[in-house]
Amino acid sequence: MSEFRTPIFPKRSENLINHQSKVLLIGSCFTENIGNKMKNLSFDCFQNPFGIVYNPQSICDQIIQLIYNISIEEHELFFQNEQWHNYHFHSRFSRTDKTETQKAMNESMAEGHLFLKDAEYLIITLGTAKIYELNGTEGAVANCHKTPNSQFTQKMLSVEKIFELFNLTFCHLLKFNPSIKIIFTTSPIRHWKDGATENLLSKSTLNVATYQIIDKYNQAEYFPAYEIMMDDLRDYRFYKDDMLHPSEQAIDYIWEKFCSTYMSEETLKLSEQIFNLINAKNHRPFNEKSEAHLKFKNQNYIRAKELKTHYPYLKIDVLINYFSQLDN
Repeated sequence: MSEFRTPIFPKRSENLINHQSKVLLIGSCFTENIGNKMKNLSFDCFQNPFGIVYNPQSICDQIIQLIYNISIEEHELFFQNEQWHNYHFHSRFSRTDKTETQKAMNESMAEGHLFLKDAEYLIITLGTAKIYELNGTEGAVANCHKTPNSQFTQKMLSVEKIFELFNLTFCHLLKFNPSIKIIFTTSPIRHWKDGATENLLSKSTLNVATYQIIDKYNQAEYFPAYEIMMDDLRDYRFYKDDMLHPSEQAIDYIWEKFCSTYMSEETLKLSEQIFNLINAKNHRPFNEKSEAHLKFKNQNYIRAKELKTHYPYLKIDVLINYFSQLDN
């Protein structure tokens, strides 16, 4: 029978991730798709200390800030649309109070600094090669915060510039954390507002630059999330209604490919047990006070406690506490 797809089977990595591995994720909203999967399954991960970020220059700036724990000063904040912002941070850190904004940003950066110091993996998801420079300044902004476009100059980074940025960044990173391993991905989310041709040029630029970086650094490798979406899942039924973002089914599929690339059989089995407990927690019975439901919760409480006993590093206390509340 003819094959009507072009399935992609990423080469299994020699650097396997388990539930004790500390994993820092930085990049586009696809980073958070993968990061949320890992977090839900009790992996030790920390995602986007600055919030979602798309371009290589801002990502490199953020890694440097994390390495040296460079605090945000009060004068670096600006007030717009009734909130305080910083161009290097996502709006999820913005507040109506200036002091609270500065505190939220610096606390996240300090936490990211400590996490990066001991991290075994850094997953970087690149979204676009286009940057926005605030007029009168040098360097890219990570988020425009709805500032008028007239305040920015748009540029497309070259392959050479992206390589230069990461080359310099990794010189600092590998002194700070010599054993860290880096996994690059290109986000499968298309930046369609830039135009079809510009989006393709941007993604191609990112991929060429990434392969040049990987060729130089043995610690770095590439996971083909973009290629899986574009070729393996070449069908609009795998997109959300905007026809730009992957559907949940597509994200699940790419996640399965990621797991088969970076996880051992033991880690996959442990993840499955945690997933089953999560499903049990999300189960909504007709009668929460029934004897059958209380028995169901008690059985899952025992399973969760046994998992914690065998794997004390697992972050499943929320599940244990939920199932222990037999009178709920």
